[in-house]
Amino acid sequence: MPSLQTCLCFIVLHIFLINFFSCAKQNKPDSFSEAEQNGTAQCIESAGTPACTHTNSLHRTNLFPDIIAGNQVHNAADGLSEFYKKVNNYKKKKSGKIRILFIGDSHIQADFFSGRFRDFCQSSFGSGGRGYAVPVDRPGAPGQMGIHCVISKNWSVINAKKSERSSTLSGFYGLAMRRHISLDRNAFISFTTAKSMTHYADIYYIGHTNGGEIDVYINGIHADTVRLFRKELTASRLRYTNVEGISTLKIISKQNQTLKNTTTQANLDFAPVQIIGAVFESEKSGFVVDAAGLNGARIATAAAMDRTAFCTQLSWREYDLVAVCFGANDALYRKINQNKIKADFHEIHSRISSALPECSVLFITAPDMKPGMNEFPDYNEIVAGNMRMINQITCETAAALGCGFWDQQKAMGGAGSVGIWRLEKLWRSDMIHASYNGYMLLGDMLIYGVFGVKTSSLRMRKQ
Repeated sequence: MPSLQTCLCFIVLHIFLINFFSCAKQNKPDSFSEAEQNGTAQCIESAGTPACTHTNSLHRTNLFPDIIAGNQVHNAADGLSEFYKKVNNYKKKKSGKIRILFIGDSHIQADFFSGRFRDFCQSSFGSGGRGYAVPVDRPGAPGQMGIHCVISKNWSVINAKKSERSSTLSGFYGLAMRRHISLDRNAFISFTTAKSMTHYADIYYIGHTNGGEIDVYINGIHADTVRLFRKELTASRLRYTNVEGISTLKIISKQNQTLKNTTTQANLDFAPVQIIGAVFESEKSGFVVDAAGLNGARIATAAAMDRTAFCTQLSWREYDLVAVCFGANDALYRKINQNKIKADFHEIHSRISSALPECSVLFITAPDMKPGMNEFPDYNEIVAGNMRMINQITCETAAALGCGFWDQQKAMGGAGSVGIWRLEKLWRSDMIHASYNGYMLLGDMLIYGVFGVKTSSLRMRKQ
């Protein structure tokens, strides 16, 4: 027999679902055009109500997300004004590209959450191509929605978490905070994408004085042999265009040495072939949504990347909106440095503003989590306190910098709401990550917050 608490939870949930859209209809524009005309999707905060507050207690009214009170993008009118202007201008002219980047931790690496946002933007406005992609360690790995990647085993993967912990380690990485290194002959990385939506492809790599050679194949045909040489260590790129469409891009290393030690500065900086990403875009106008996530990343991980290399890649992509999504892994540490977290958020914003002066920035807090017990009996209480503190820092930093911010934990229903998401099979058993359906719902909630549009998951939950 189900427990009394479980029964009460489902009764509250049933009442919520009945009133879910009757409340939404009274407070949000029902049509897409109305939201666009308003420019900010009517994301207005209640007068005198703090935009971001976190408490220890969980009230019955917060057992499931309130689409009106909890699902706002705060400070959207000012923080996202440039983005809304560009979207409205695009809708009028039907030309050009709107590019969006989600950068964060494993919640972004999976590309379910950001992928749902991509699907909405491209189905509503038109697709400009798949966008940025990274090599993966195995076929079908997360973070590659719309891209199939096969990578040989003879690559070493170095990520920015190592630079975060060492001041002597090179900070040269791709936007997804990693790089693939190989000196082996015939080490390969192969991408497959939709030919009809890919007319040019970029290869992002680290160029250096001892750069090795690669063979590049487009649609199975040898297109180029390139030595990845630069006079100084720098992020570099190659571009290949095919008006008939690109279905496959294959990179093959021509080196025949063996990478003996990937932990020293010398080998990391001068390994002959270092690939940090690829881009696949169409000649057609439309939206492009990139996902650059790394499992276990903290805001300090992104800040540990070389500033020039990071800004260079941002400027290449010409983003109109960057969503900064960190905090979950910071909360899992027993001790956190609040001043360091604030400084790192400011540093990432500084890099974005420096590389892309007209780009809007959206800060997204960590979702609600309850990772379970470990060797410390008070671990859950520590994590809950850390989350409250970090999410508060995220919101306050965004407000101070004039950026938009979405309090994802509050949108879920507040502290402790992850338990109900788990009962609804919207959260995984680790109580850290959402299930596929949970990520789809979170994506739809963010779409509603940004554009004021009710999408499939939200409509489905009305029934």
